[in-house]
Amino acid sequence: MAMLTYNIKRNNSINATKIFQFLKRIFFGRFMVLWKNPLSQDKMKAWNEALVHSASGAMIKIFYSKPRTVPRPKGIMVLGHPMGKEAKGYFIKRGHTDILIENGYHVTVFDFNGFGQSSMGSFAFHEDILAVGAFIRQIYPGLPIGYHGISLGGQSGILALARNRNIFDFAIIEATTTTLYEFWRHYPLQYLLLSAGKFILPKSAKGYNFIKRSSDIKDVKDFLMVYSLDDKYTPVKMAKKYQQHISGSVEIWVAKSGGHAEIAKSSHNKEYFKHIVQFIDTSIEKSKWNQE
Repeated sequence: MAMLTYNIKRNNSINATKIFQFLKRIFFGRFMVLWKNPLSQDKMKAWNEALVHSASGAMIKIFYSKPRTVPRPKGIMVLGHPMGKEAKGYFIKRGHTDILIENGYHVTVFDFNGFGQSSMGSFAFHEDILAVGAFIRQIYPGLPIGYHGISLGGQSGILALARNRNIFDFAIIEATTTTLYEFWRHYPLQYLLLSAGKFILPKSAKGYNFIKRSSDIKDVKDFLMVYSLDDKYTPVKMAKKYQQHISGSVEIWVAKSGGHAEIAKSSHNKEYFKHIVQFIDTSIEKSKWNQE
């Protein structure tokens, strides 16, 4: 299939892009590498590809698929990856995509700007999510749509869901920090830069207070917060904070182990995937889409 391209307004200058690129190399440099597709050429036949313009100033690379086992899809799941070299391949390699497709969902994975096959943009990763959501909504209109974000994908998801342009009906937020400072305090150089930025650009710093912005989420009815007991970066107490701030229904599921953002590879992965699918099915059954 020919690659599709979807355009939205871009607001990033060339000079700004260079600045963002420099700063991003400090925070994410070791993860912004040449991307290796985990799918063979034969398996890629089950996926469509697209490029989407994001308001972050980047071109976002998307893979989107159709369910293989049911005649009528239940809905759409958009998956936002954690910080890492695998980018969108994270979900492919750990089984998220296959399990969701087998359970009757359209699945969309993408690379945040600067990662994988996407070009460099600003730190507004939430704009990448909104751009992908708008694109896939046009491809599959009339279906309920959910978002699953892990770590970087989770915190960016919180910001996207709090925007008026949000189109997601429900969300899974996994291994997600409540503020940038709580996560990056484990990395001295990055934490120092963040602390300086708090005083130099106070308005921007406030915009990335995820726990505070979560109170602005209005149209998302159901949340599943997924955390691990042995995650030193995003402990379970963060899920409880989100539960207190988000107005919708918030369920918390905790794995006994899995470290940071790796429950899918842990000994609890079967229970993990079972709970995720059950949550998605239940959220769709409760949605207005299923009642029409």
